[in-house]
Amino acid sequence: MIKIRKMCKGFSPDFYYLCGHGTGAASLVYFFNLLGFPVTLWTGFDDGKALSVKYPATLHDGSGLKGLTVDRVIKGTRLSYGDNSQKVIQSIRDPIDTIVSSMNYYFGVSCCQFNGFTTDLSCFNTELLFNHIKEWLNFSCCFTSTYNGIQVNHNKIFYMEFNDILADTLHASLVDLCKFLEVSSPTLSTDEFKEKCKYKYNSFINRLWLYQKSCFCGNPQKGMILADIEITPKFLYEYGRNTWFTSTIIDEVKHNDIEYVLSIRNDLGGSSNAKSWNKQKRECIKKIIDIRLKKFELSLELYKKYAMTSEKLIELLRTRQKFYDNLRKKLEYEISMPLKYVPKKVQRWKNFHSMYSC
Repeated sequence: MIKIRKMCKGFSPDFYYLCGHGTGAASLVYFFNLLGFPVTLWTGFDDGKALSVKYPATLHDGSGLKGLTVDRVIKGTRLSYGDNSQKVIQSIRDPIDTIVSSMNYYFGVSCCQFNGFTTDLSCFNTELLFNHIKEWLNFSCCFTSTYNGIQVNHNKIFYMEFNDILADTLHASLVDLCKFLEVSSPTLSTDEFKEKCKYKYNSFINRLWLYQKSCFCGNPQKGMILADIEITPKFLYEYGRNTWFTSTIIDEVKHNDIEYVLSIRNDLGGSSNAKSWNKQKRECIKKIIDIRLKKFELSLELYKKYAMTSEKLIELLRTRQKFYDNLRKKLEYEISMPLKYVPKKVQRWKNFHSMYSC
C-alpha cells in the first residue's frame, strides 16, 4: 500500500538520500526498496520543510528504516525535523557525465513522445542546451548547502559513486551500504537479487517502455472497452510499474521469445477492469508490441545521432568562456566534500578533470 504522508512536526527520517539527476538514483531507489529500507520517490521542499513524502508499495519485509530523498534545492537554512543523528547516502558521479546523462534523459523523452514518434529536433538547439545546463545546476547542485541543512558529520556519509553501481560492482556496494546503515537484509544474499543487480533497468530502450501511454482493447460501440492496459517486459514490471503505484496483472504474453506483463494500475480500476479481460485479445497486444518496437527503433536511431557526449559538451562549453569558468567554480564547490573525504573516487572523473586541460 502506498503511503503519502503530509509532513508533521514529529517526523524524523532514519537517513537521507542525496541524489542529483543523472547519478543513477532511479535504479538505486529501487534496490533500496527491495532491500527493505525504502526511500521516497521525490520530496518537495519549502522553507526547509518537506511538503509531502511518497513511499513505495511494500515489496518485502523491511528493516523498519525509511529514508528521505533530497534531490532538489531546499529553501531555508536547514531541514526543520530530525535530531542530527541521521546518516546520509549520497550518489556522486563525474559532474560532466552527470550533466550529459540528465540532458540525454530529456532528449530521449523528446525522441519518443508519449503519443508517438517525433521528428522535432528543437530540443537539440544550442541555446536550449545552455539553458538546460543552468536548469540542471539550479536543480541538482544543492548538496553542499544540504550538508549544512541537515548538520551531518562527514563520518556519517556513505558515498555511492556511479562506478560502484555498475553491473559487476552493485551487489558488493549494497553489501557495504547495509553495513553502513547497520541493517541486515535476507534479500541481499539471494540468487534472484544478485541477478537483478546485473540488469540495466534505466537504459534508453527500457525507459521508452515505461514512458508509453496505456493502450485500449475492446469495441467501444458494444460497450466492451478495457482501458489503461500497460504493457511491460516482464523483468521491468516490478521496477517500473508495481513500485510507486500498485497494479493488477491481467495477463502475460510471450512474443518473439520475450515475456510481457499486461497490467492495470489499481488506482485506475485495475482489479475491476481485470475481470473484463479476454485472452483472445492477445493477438491485438502483439500487434501493439510490434508497433512500439518499430517506433523505439526509429527513436534510438535519432537518439544515437543527436545525443550529447561528454566530449561534445566540453567542446561546446569552451565556446562560452565566461559560462565555462562560472560552471567550473560551481562544480568545484559542489564536489568539495567528496574530494576531501573520498579523493580516490573523484580521481576517476576523467571528464571533469579534462575541463582543466588545454
